Order: sequence, then C-alpha cells, then structure tokens
Amino acid sequence: MNAPFFDTNILVYYFAGDESEKQRRARQLLYTERGFTGLNNLNEMVWVLFRKKILPPAQLILAIDEMERALRVITPTIQHQRDAVRVMLRYGFSYYDSLVIAAALAQKCQKLYSEDLQNGQVLDGVLTVVNPFG
Repeated sequence: MNAPFFDTNILVYYFAGDESEKQRRARQLLYTERGFTGLNNLNEMVWVLFRKKILPPAQLILAIDEMERALRVITPTIQHQRDAVRVMLRYGFSYYDSLVIAAALAQKCQKLYSEDLQNGQVLDGVLTVVNPFG
C-alpha cells in the first residue's frame, strides 16, 4: 500500500490537546497510516507548538520523538529544492508548500494530507491532496 505524506497542520492537530474532532482525526491517521513527513514540517510543527503555547517547551522534544516514531521523516535535498521551484512555477504554490509537494512526489506518495491546499487537487497526475477534516 502506498504511504501518504503528512503536512504540518496534521502534525500540529495531533498535539492540539483539546480533544477536538480534528485532533481525533489526526491521531487516527497517524496511528493507522505509516506515512512520511518532511524535516521542514517537523521544524514548523515545533515552532507552532511553541509559539501558540500548545505544548510547554519541556515537552517539545517528546513531540519530536513521537513524530519520529510515527512517521518516516524525509530530509530535504538539493533535488527537492529544485523540484519545489518547478512545482512553484507550475502550480503557483508558495515555495514552502512546493517543498512539501516535491518531497511527497519524491517518495512516490499518492496522497498528501493537508488542510491548507485544495482538497481533491491532483498534482503531477499522481499526488492527490486530501483534507482529512473536510
């Protein structure tokens, strides 16, 4: 089975701490689908969890460890950067969204879980954006 790619917002909802439907759905996805995320997504997750005071600073390392156990973390390469520029030029996404898409495409993912991109959009004929909350 093809593993999905998880965007930052799914990772943040995982730790929301409010027992919302979004948190439940994020946890369900991460528990049932062994997917990928990018190191840049983990960086952004830590920053959001810290900035929005979702987790106390002392728990941020535990959050990183938990995501490392749950997902395969992809370190961006120079080729990912080149591919991100191509995605950006082709689709008009921001560079950072394009970097996520490029990493997902490099892993041959067929599904990108994201709340930020257009649900149902198919990129490069193989990667479908899925908003798990919509």
